[in-house]
Amino acid sequence: MNRNRAGRKSFMAALTLCLVSAIAMTAGLMYNKTGKNKELADSNETTAEFATAEEAREIVENSTLRKNEKEKNDFIEMDTYEQDTEEIVRATEADTEQDTEAEIQPETEPQIQEADVVNAPAESLYFDEASTLGWPLNGEVVLEYSMDKTIYFPTLDLYKCNSGMMIQGDEGAGIFAAATGVVTDIHYNHEFGTMVSIDIGNGYETVYGQLNEVHCEKGETVEKGQQIGTLSKPTAYYESEGYHLYFKVTKDGVPVNPLDYLNE
Repeated sequence: MNRNRAGRKSFMAALTLCLVSAIAMTAGLMYNKTGKNKELADSNETTAEFATAEEAREIVENSTLRKNEKEKNDFIEMDTYEQDTEEIVRATEADTEQDTEAEIQPETEPQIQEADVVNAPAESLYFDEASTLGWPLNGEVVLEYSMDKTIYFPTLDLYKCNSGMMIQGDEGAGIFAAATGVVTDIHYNHEFGTMVSIDIGNGYETVYGQLNEVHCEKGETVEKGQQIGTLSKPTAYYESEGYHLYFKVTKDGVPVNPLDYLNE
């Protein structure tokens, strides 16, 4: 009887020990599971932080790209504006130069209106091979007319033909019309200076160069011996020849020798 009681006590003690061990094992498993879940949560949270940082980096990069693109567009717009402004300035300057030239042109070149031309009666302008010319300037002939052969020009230092003749004179000396006629042209020539052309009739024309003051107008009828201007300083083409009048006579536009018509 006593032996049976002792056996039951031993059995109960062993059972109790097994239960305690089982409870302890269960608690350990639960603790490990809880720890793993916490690590997994921490891992997920870290991953979420990395994802958030990546997105932030993309946002910063996109913002920088948009800023650079805006600055580029602003630069292009500014460059286009500057180009347009330069074109406008150039156009304005060109218009100003044209206006300025238009304003000063009448001062530098004689402007004669065609309405001012008054033609003399045809009979008063008759001139032919038998007619004679008066000397436009009293002086020695510096260079003669020569269209058949070349002659030497000191200033130019070359030989060439001469379509007119050069009569020596003093600066400011009076220049006179060689024949009665109508002034057809007054203009400036770089080689012969200020020039006056006079139609004397029947296809004949007299031309006077190296003039200073001009005492006639285009369209005006001048009489033989009337003063039409004064002698000027020679142009750079004929400085060595000294002060002289360039005198030319043409028949139907072709030069002829003035000495054939000038009275002695």
